Amino acid sequence: MKIKRPKAFITLFALLIICLIYFYIQNNFIQLTHIEIHSPDIQNEIKIAHLSDLHGKEFGSNNHKLTSKVKDYNPDIIVFTGDLIDRSGKNIKESVSFLSELNKFRPVYYVPGNHEHWSGKSELVFKLLEDNGVKVLRCEMGNISIKDTKIAILGLDETTFNNNTIDESLNKLENTKAFKLLLSHYPENYSHIYKYRKIDLVLSGHAHGGQFIIPFAGGLYAPGQGFFPKYYKGIYTENGVNLVVSRGLGNSAIPVRIFNRPEIIAISLKSL
Repeated sequence: MKIKRPKAFITLFALLIICLIYFYIQNNFIQLTHIEIHSPDIQNEIKIAHLSDLHGKEFGSNNHKLTSKVKDYNPDIIVFTGDLIDRSGKNIKESVSFLSELNKFRPVYYVPGNHEHWSGKSELVFKLLEDNGVKVLRCEMGNISIKDTKIAILGLDETTFNNNTIDESLNKLENTKAFKLLLSHYPENYSHIYKYRKIDLVLSGHAHGGQFIIPFAGGLYAPGQGFFPKYYKGIYTENGVNLVVSRGLGNSAIPVRIFNRPEIIAISLKSL
């Protein structure tokens, strides 16, 4: 005799499977987000791949899926704006190897986030990255020339250095005759510091896209900004200063993303 399963049970099971597939896609299918920024200081198009908040996550063995997506975009430089690892300190070798592999392809500029410091293994991470040629910027500035355009890149480590050191670093950036690029893990500092500086572009992470993006309402929560954060994804322009916030790649305390896929930001700097 056949046992008839209730339709409600079958429907519930189907919905569960659909939800699991959806959550898997939301957390593992990387999105490439294109942003254009125009400036009179740019001579020819310059492409930047902006990565952030990996938190030790792997997209395929040795992060080959993530690496391939970055290489397919073919940027001129790659920047990483903090939280390469999680506070647990797991997957340091794998995470460092990922950035080191990209650095063989294009120059990589890195600034730390809060999780590197919380892990207690930040100095090890910095040393391993530097040993593999990645430019670790901790209130330090690099000057480069790409396609006839001079770019000054300042990377901040706000978790470690005091306000005086940060102010001195920002002053140095402002006084440089070049396109001024600031790497900062914390987008919330834009509202009271960076937007009042003579900076062309600020790149940040930390907000995780608000973790859950509610349609027509925005991100739900971001560390440092609380519920319904103002700066959680995409581009913002105030006082002529551009801020681009990455939704990030991995997760931390909250293991699930909703309407908020992992992201590589593909930035095109173009002349006016």
